[in-house]
This record gives sequence, structure tokens and C-alpha cells, in this order.
Amino acid sequence: MKNLRVFLILLMVLLPSLACKAVAGGSNQVEEAIEPTDIPTEEVSLPAPRSGGIITRVTLARGSTPKDYEPVDPTTEFAPQDTIHAIVTVKQAPTDTKFTVKWLITDVGDAAEPNYLLDVTETVQTGSGNMDFTLTPKSGLAVGSYRIEIYVNDVLDRMVEYTIAD
Repeated sequence: MKNLRVFLILLMVLLPSLACKAVAGGSNQVEEAIEPTDIPTEEVSLPAPRSGGIITRVTLARGSTPKDYEPVDPTTEFAPQDTIHAIVTVKQAPTDTKFTVKWLITDVGDAAEPNYLLDVTETVQTGSGNMDFTLTPKSGLAVGSYRIEIYVNDVLDRMVEYTIAD
């Protein structure tokens, strides 16, 4: 029991240090790191996505092809040490369209609060193609449910849920 508590404390300390990296084909890419924050869990309701038609598909996968970022081994269930790829397919994005991906905890029991923000990545893209946003845990993620929120020009467009299982 003591080892479990030590592990959970270490996990909560190391979660904010997870790396998230957006890789895209365009040359107008801008990345900004934002510190993780806790969102109060009382009376929190998730925002409703409003699709703007630019994002045509979001696929979670264990990998992606190097040239065109096609998903490799698509899934919504990952192991604690897996790198998670969110392949976002866009069509005819206007010049300087801003895409923001937020990686959040939904429910991992006592290991962390619900709606805890793990990482945020922003990129600016134009045109059509795939973008590969990744979350690479340094010490493993707690078993439970998670989600990503994808914003287009600061408006929530998609929300995709996934799980971490042993």
C-alpha cells in the first residue's frame, strides 16, 4: 500500500513533465508550451464541440508514417508507456489557421483530479493534410480515461476520448 502511495505521488509530480509535440508538413508551425493547471471539478460541464468543417478526421494511433503522418496501429486503448499519436486530418484550412490540442485527464481515480491539463500544443497551418500531435509519457500514465480537445482558432471543434489500460 505504501509503494502504491509513493507511485501515485511520483506520478502526480511527473505528469506535468509529459512531452507533447506537434509535427506537421507546413512551414508556418508555431509551438507554445503552457503550464498544466487544475480545473475545478465542481459543477464542471464539458464544452460541446462545434465542427467548423476544416477537420475531417481525428485518429488516435500508436504511430504514424514519417512522410504523410498516416496513422499506424489505430486504437483508443493504450498502455501506460505508449506514445499516443493524434492524427488530425484537415481540408482547405485558410491561411494561418491556429490549431490547439489539449491533453486532459478524465478519470484516473485518486491519482489525479478530473479535467487535469497534461499538456497543450498550438500550431498554425494552411491547406490540407495530416498533422501528428503526440503525447509521450516519461514515467507512464495512470490507468484510466483521458481525452483530447482540438480547437480551431480557439473554438472547440473535436473531443476524442481514449483509455490507458495495463
